[in-house]
Amino acid sequence: MGDNSEWLNNPQGKIAKGALCPACGRYNSRDVVGHALVIRDRKVLMIKRGIEPMKGWWALPAGYLDWDESLEENTLRELKEEAGMEGEIVELLGIYSDPHRDENGQQNVGVVYVVKPKSEARVGEEVTEVSWFGLDALPDKIAFDHRKMILDYVEKNQNDKKM
Repeated sequence: MGDNSEWLNNPQGKIAKGALCPACGRYNSRDVVGHALVIRDRKVLMIKRGIEPMKGWWALPAGYLDWDESLEENTLRELKEEAGMEGEIVELLGIYSDPHRDENGQQNVGVVYVVKPKSEARVGEEVTEVSWFGLDALPDKIAFDHRKMILDYVEKNQNDKKM
């Protein structure tokens, strides 16, 4: 994509209207990404990314919101595509909109739903592995700010024995 040094050294991190982002190649709009935080027996479902960015790192099943799709539909579609799993949305955990939440500079807005699993997980698209991790035994290499999302869930539900 070329040299990102000018963009990376700009302390405001602003992209002129109509200009392309040097990190992702898109215009200066901020895309929305739906995240599925699937919880079962005090464990969280994670996928190992098979593509860049952060290939080989663990992440929550997530992906970009498509045209004519609700965020709920998006989240469940991404869960099905990446983890081969059907799910049911339980609640909205939160919206993650900090412009600096993604170290790759993409500035996506993350919407995280807590999801109840309705089937078993399997390796899906863009993924090399799926696994369940104890909420107190997360892997070291977690992509993006997904660790924060999981820890926010744990903090919010710390007194819930059913979690």
